[in-house]
Amino acid sequence: ENPEAFPAYVFSPSASTEAAWLRGGPVFEAMAEMGFRVQVLEQQDAVEVTIHRPWTFLFMHVPSADWAPVMESLADRPCSVIMDCHFPIMNMGDATGSDESLIATIDNKDTLLANLALAEVVTVPHPDWAADLAEVNQNVFLLPDLEETGHGVQLFMSRIAAAANMSGQVKQARWRARGEMGL
Repeated sequence: ENPEAFPAYVFSPSASTEAAWLRGGPVFEAMAEMGFRVQVLEQQDAVEVTIHRPWTFLFMHVPSADWAPVMESLADRPCSVIMDCHFPIMNMGDATGSDESLIATIDNKDTLLANLALAEVVTVPHPDWAADLAEVNQNVFLLPDLEETGHGVQLFMSRIAAAANMSGQVKQARWRARGEMGL
């Protein structure tokens, strides 16, 4: 088969090794082994994302830096952004982790929420987080942690595919709206 006929995926995992695994690391590894075009971005300041046709899905943890300029640069590209929020941003009292990471999240909460609002789709591991984040982005998708799916990689992969499909639909609707506005 021709890999160029299929969408490509960019995976930008959390800096936390555990979160990177729970939120899809093995799935993206399996996809690459199956022949899909998968780019894994390491945590660094400057990254170059390769956008492939027919479509590229960028699945990433929610960034703590302002992503408005990046999202604007991707506005007319054949890609959609799925931001993963694997912590209870709307209720940090329930969050776990090091004091340093919790304080950084609290200090950057406004930027994190602004970034989540920009994404085509937001994924979360818990239903109650989805309800909370729907106030910020109406396109919230429940994506259980990899170990909680009970069926491992296959079920997680199908949920990623559904979230990706939804993100493409949202992006195309945004294109139509921009066109109607003359942008």
